[in-house]
Amino acid sequence: MTVPGAAIPYPFGGKQRQVQIDLNSGRAAGPRAVRSGRLPNTLAAQNLITPVGTQKIGGFEYTIQLNNSPLRMEELGDLPIKTVNGAMVYIRDVATVRDGNPPQTNIVHVDGNRSVLMMVLKAGAVSTLDIIAGIKQKVVAVKDQLPDALKIGFIGDQSVFVRGAISGVANEGIIAALLTSVMILLFLGSWRSTVIIAVSIPLSVLGAIIMLARSARH
Repeated sequence: MTVPGAAIPYPFGGKQRQVQIDLNSGRAAGPRAVRSGRLPNTLAAQNLITPVGTQKIGGFEYTIQLNNSPLRMEELGDLPIKTVNGAMVYIRDVATVRDGNPPQTNIVHVDGNRSVLMMVLKAGAVSTLDIIAGIKQKVVAVKDQLPDALKIGFIGDQSVFVRGAISGVANEGIIAALLTSVMILLFLGSWRSTVIIAVSIPLSVLGAIIMLARSARH
């Protein structure tokens, strides 16, 4: 379920799930001394997903997999780091592997309650009004599938300002056309010139809008 032209960055106010490997300075001292830079190198060298291919046996074609990437988070602790006096030092010996998150750097409160803020940005030449209308339709469509404790609300809507700007331009164009027509009718007394001016101003504004829309698409 996507909305054309909508770009959603990382949310604010929540925690990003991340597998954490916490180096224990007490365990990493002495004969098992391990530098902090050694752990990333160990993961990069041994936690790999290598494409192998397939093997045809009889009437079947099997996908071949290698067990060089841990399938569970706990298995990351079984990756070897180095050998000390004939004994292998594993990640679990000097660090703790846990399902955690990086330090949270932002908090969002809405009406005094902890919340998560998801911003929707415009990408491409799609109209802001179309993007916001599509987002609202998707939210209504998935709202019934969410838990009752999860509340979704809109705290900012830029379409209000866009609609206001469009309405303001239309109103000002109508007023300009009326005032110009009245002035020409009063000073020149020509209905023909009055009708020409009254029609040409809206047409010029409409032509400018069409040209801007085409240039935005290209």
